[in-house]
Amino acid sequence: MINIENWKENYTHISNEVIDNEKVLRVIKSGKINEYDENTYAKLVDSSFHNGIIEVKMLSRLLKEAPDFARGFIGIAYRIHEYDTKFESFYVRPTNGRQCDDPVRKQHGCQYFSYPTYTFAYFREHDITKYENQVDIDLNEWISLKAVIEDEKAIFYLNDDLQPSLVVDQMIHDKSMRGNIGFFVDIGTEKNSFIHLKDILPKIDETKETQDENIKISDIIKPNQKLLVQIKKDSNEKKGARVSTHINLPSKYIVLMPNTEIITVSQKIESEEEQKRLVKLVKENLEQGNGAIIRTLAEGKEQEIIDDIKKIEKVWRNITQTSIDPEENKAKLLYKSKDILEKIITSDNIKLVEEFITSLGIIPKVKDGYYYPFSNQAYNMKELLERTYLDLGGKIKYNYLVEKVEKKNNLFLINDNISCDKLILATGSKAYKKTGSDGAGYTFAKRFNHHIVKVLPSLTSLITKEKTNLKGVRVDAKVTLYEDGVKVREELGQVQFTDYGLSGICIFNLSYYAVKGLNDNKSEVITIDLIPFMDKVSFKNKKLYDLLLGFLPNKMIDYILKTLDISKDIYYEDLSSDKKKELTKLLKEMKFNITSYKEFDFSQVCSGGVSLKEINPLTMESRLVKNLYIIGELLDVNGDCGGYNLTFAFLTGILISGGDTNA
Repeated sequence: MINIENWKENYTHISNEVIDNEKVLRVIKSGKINEYDENTYAKLVDSSFHNGIIEVKMLSRLLKEAPDFARGFIGIAYRIHEYDTKFESFYVRPTNGRQCDDPVRKQHGCQYFSYPTYTFAYFREHDITKYENQVDIDLNEWISLKAVIEDEKAIFYLNDDLQPSLVVDQMIHDKSMRGNIGFFVDIGTEKNSFIHLKDILPKIDETKETQDENIKISDIIKPNQKLLVQIKKDSNEKKGARVSTHINLPSKYIVLMPNTEIITVSQKIESEEEQKRLVKLVKENLEQGNGAIIRTLAEGKEQEIIDDIKKIEKVWRNITQTSIDPEENKAKLLYKSKDILEKIITSDNIKLVEEFITSLGIIPKVKDGYYYPFSNQAYNMKELLERTYLDLGGKIKYNYLVEKVEKKNNLFLINDNISCDKLILATGSKAYKKTGSDGAGYTFAKRFNHHIVKVLPSLTSLITKEKTNLKGVRVDAKVTLYEDGVKVREELGQVQFTDYGLSGICIFNLSYYAVKGLNDNKSEVITIDLIPFMDKVSFKNKKLYDLLLGFLPNKMIDYILKTLDISKDIYYEDLSSDKKKELTKLLKEMKFNITSYKEFDFSQVCSGGVSLKEINPLTMESRLVKNLYIIGELLDVNGDCGGYNLTFAFLTGILISGGDTNA
């Protein structure tokens, strides 16, 4: 049973050793070093466990190269799913045992968790403590563990104690779950963070000032001093997280920098006039004492930026107003970004996309910070990608229908006749089926126990209650979406009228919100401002028809006059006050009630897909299945028109290679 051939490594390395004249199985964590409470174990190959008793003797030793934060975690995993996507676990932290003087750490002596969601991190974040307890154990000593499992209940005993170390009355996974048993190992979770001097000195405009090089960090912060900090770089196996007192809160159009009045503009905004306009706009709308970095996306925007500032400053106020017990002598999480995309779509990563596209020989053009071929032809990109791949010795199998994907013995099997040790799912969404994307990727991902966020059409046309005779008419306008009477978003650009409703880039960008709202049984209303450059309607000394010819298509003018029952030959001044109001209303707030939308065959992309929570944002590897990667539109990501989705597809592919655009 102890022989290594009976065991399978999963992010671990196993070997046989002899300790105290007994042959033992040695298990060392070898993967997911930067993560904890993951599927890091050796599992008994032919085991199938549901209810029963698991007994094991285990010894925890720290490696010579173990980091300071190592805790020597060791324990059992049970009811392990065949694809290692879920399991239950109980482990101990020997360094938090009898030799530990820290009363807080002592409370974390043993731990139950349920993978993949209900981990130590989840419990800590939600202040759940019922799944851990103190233990009287230490490193370098044999520890007896007995686990009694029956349906949803688990009782754990250590060292033949009559009293259990931990009782879990309601385990989290389905009580009928069955699977392998295994030995769980981890290195630690608690590391001291560190802060550089430059991350605590007052923020300066680096183009104008320099810091005093003689200042020491001990001159600024003292022992037991409480600081508000932000994690700038996650911890790793060698050191804790890097933190900074310089808070940066990213939003769509700005990055808010509280406690500094510095305002800078993205270097990609080249117009000096536009730079000055943006700085003035942001400065006028920021609360006193706040600064900002103005992002590339802000170019040409105004009201959107103002709304963005209000939103992100509200986040900052909530952070600063969070109550903290002055007697509480431990760190407290005040805010955690919910947007995993922030870790994927960084400015540095976007640069990798530009580098990659250029390396193919494609001249990229940039819109709102995202890349698209200068030719406006995505097909050209596809052809160049194929040729480049073939030139590198790659093989492409055309007209091959993939019906089945599974994993057996560390290999992925495709239709039972193609095998590989690593697999990338890049099948696209359900949108635009004539490209070959039929949604099969969701089925494959579900086969590996990935959660699929409800998939809906996006970047699609909207069907309206109001029907017009304006089919084919295109206008540049300001379009605003209201949900249950509340303004959701507005877009400035082209609108196309159809026989069924509305289309065009503006409508596409709003469709994400409208489609989701309709599926939640909310009312969705769009208003169109046909003359967004005019605050109010005021015409003098000319016939109304002649004046409207200056900025609206003939067909639209005819529709307006017919709707309001106004003659072509009438002068604006001769209209009644009521007619003037009606005219203004129609020109500035043309109203449409959204009843439905064009389905997947007509949508450019989809919203929904594989949950980003189940993907490592640094590598795009599945958090559930080792060596499985999921990228592109198969993920729960939705972007505006103009290169976003193409950029995201390239970016996620590049991240698999570790950011190497030549890989």
